[in-house]
Amino acid sequence: LPICRLGRARWAVAATLAGTALLLAARHPVPTEPSGIGADAAPAYRFLAARPPGEALLELPAKAGEDDLRGLTLDSQSMLASTVHWQPLLNGYTAYEAPSRYVLAAIAQRLPAPDALDRMLSLVDLRWVLVHGARLPPGQAAAFAGSTPGLREVLRDRDDVLYEVVAPRPDRRPDGLGRVDAVTSLEGTPQIGRAHV
Repeated sequence: LPICRLGRARWAVAATLAGTALLLAARHPVPTEPSGIGADAAPAYRFLAARPPGEALLELPAKAGEDDLRGLTLDSQSMLASTVHWQPLLNGYTAYEAPSRYVLAAIAQRLPAPDALDRMLSLVDLRWVLVHGARLPPGQAAAFAGSTPGLREVLRDRDDVLYEVVAPRPDRRPDGLGRVDAVTSLEGTPQIGRAHV
């Protein structure tokens, strides 16, 4: 009989705690934010929506590595916004990321350095770079505030700047990007070597 009373007391305490939590939550509504799509879409996304399809976009900042939770949130926002313009997006996420994902992410962290842009263009056909200046790390924000060779500013909306990539495109790209069985690196370094005795 005492065990039965103890069980009932636990349920009563649990019900009281749940009711208190609901009462406190009801007093303080959760603030909402605009979705950034539809009528709330930023001018850069509306501009990209009016462009021909297939013009690849990179949004910065983007996820830098596997454990970058802030970057993952930013990439998910970029993916949501891509439903406004439907252009291919270099940064995003999926359960099965391509091996090239981390190579491109590492290069993106170095933009707008001319060598980083050249390397990016040697790997992918990038047409647009959308920079969210207020979210950039200080060093990268300062770099974008200066000269950006190879990038031409097309649109500015508060801290967001859309650049068109005007740097020359390479004649050919390496075949091994994204292949896990490649025998050489993107720079031509052998990945598989003979063991020397």
